[in-house]
Amino acid sequence: MNGTPFKLGTFATPGGGRIAGIVLGDDVFGIAAAAAAFGDRGGAHGRLSGDSLDALLPDWGRNSAVLQEIVAFIEREGAQSDRFAPARAPLTALRPLPPIARPGKMFYAAQNFQEHVDEMLRAGMSPAGRRFTGEKRPAPIC
Repeated sequence: MNGTPFKLGTFATPGGGRIAGIVLGDDVFGIAAAAAAFGDRGGAHGRLSGDSLDALLPDWGRNSAVLQEIVAFIEREGAQSDRFAPARAPLTALRPLPPIARPGKMFYAAQNFQEHVDEMLRAGMSPAGRRFTGEKRPAPIC
């Protein structure tokens, strides 16, 4: 990625709304409002395909490039500019929500659980009241 690093998130606003935002430092810029301010300023990659993270992911290669152009535009204009006042909120004023409302897939990181148990055994660690043996418990019969 070229340009300024940024983060994305989904947030609850104090009024009870929900916005997807670009996080730059301690400020969040609503994606929809920032994209509207960016408008037709000659973005080489066109327009975003939506204003939620769910809508951006299917065409992420192009949308990522457009987001980078929007971030560069925010920096050129000045993040504190009145132009961005409706789009900008302090990060501390928002409540983070799950970034993706309806994930198509969920991945769990339990594959390396046995490695962690083995590491704990080698380090002489066990949880209070139980002793790790490294043995796997049999699955319950249903």
